[in-house]
Amino acid sequence: MMIFFCVFIFVSFALIPVAWIVGINDKMNVTTTNYSHLDKMCNYLFIPFGPIILLFDVVSDLYYFWTNSFRTDLK
Repeated sequence: MMIFFCVFIFVSFALIPVAWIVGINDKMNVTTTNYSHLDKMCNYLFIPFGPIILLFDVVSDLYYFWTNSFRTDLK
């Protein structure tokens, strides 16, 4: 089971740059439609802060995976 966790960690961190580029591309395509100024501003803030947001997302996924994969009281 520990091998799967190590693979999960490696793949999750390796895909952060890919997810950031795909996210930027998706958000730039969305800003061409009719959205409010606040929505557009949030989309543009993803460009500098996207890697940090994605890193926190990976860390929370790791915590969830770790706590729920090694439990013995599953029903």
